[in-house]
Amino acid sequence: MTASLKNILCLTGIGLLLNACSSFSVLSVTERIAQAQQIAAQHGWQSVLIKTEAFDLQAFAKPLATNRSDQVADTLQVYLEGDGHAWLNSQTPSDDPSPINPVALRLAVQDSSPAVAYLGRPCQYLQAETARNCSESNWTTHRFSPDVIRASSTAVDALKTRYQAKQVRLIGYSGGAAVALLVAAQRHDVEAVITVAGNLDTAQWTRHHQLMPLTGSLNPSDFSSQLTGIAQTHYVGGADSIMPPLNAQSYLARFPPAQKSRLIIMPAYAHVCCWAENWKLIYERKQGQNP
Repeated sequence: MTASLKNILCLTGIGLLLNACSSFSVLSVTERIAQAQQIAAQHGWQSVLIKTEAFDLQAFAKPLATNRSDQVADTLQVYLEGDGHAWLNSQTPSDDPSPINPVALRLAVQDSSPAVAYLGRPCQYLQAETARNCSESNWTTHRFSPDVIRASSTAVDALKTRYQAKQVRLIGYSGGAAVALLVAAQRHDVEAVITVAGNLDTAQWTRHHQLMPLTGSLNPSDFSSQLTGIAQTHYVGGADSIMPPLNAQSYLARFPPAQKSRLIIMPAYAHVCCWAENWKLIYERKQGQNP
């Protein structure tokens, strides 16, 4: 196995039992759930369980203002989590995809916007005995299936209603970027999509790393016509061997030159480092510009 592939397996949760990942600590499911709850609670956020037709999704949300007139926000920001702890090793799926390091949640709680929420992926943060319709395919081959995207979009509707927002901005990390784009492709209220170290072209990603195709999943690159016209900003780490700039470049090549998209390559950033450490500065700087 190459060093590059070992890094992919480690940082995406595929190979946490490999020697290459010996520096990673594997938390139990209970500990992973408690960690996410603690991060949210430290910032005064509330836990929200959203029930959809296919799945229950765990969300965390900035609390509503006591006086709703103090929380005027036309736009709701929704952060979507990555694939989480999807694999034990290159051959064995995990029995629970709850993230060991919930990067998107760490990003979300730094967002100073008045209406902000975080949305986990199907089957994350749910104890097995209470998780509906959860099977390994939901976080492996079918992680971006139509059912997953519909459920995520339904959850966005629920969060939008909670804040009485008129439109949404979707911010996706890693595999959550693919979900953000696929959700945006079927909606008419998405003001912008922002991705961080995102999997924007799943077919290119599996080819590049010689992985099995995601046979039950949709590919954001196939929805360029539906996404044309939506403002997009894609942050990519120049040192990211998991989602290298080539992935975003392959995705953006599907759009016409007039598409309002920006690719921002952060030269020293990798897949995990150093988005959460610097997100407040990165995002607030972006807010002063057009997406």
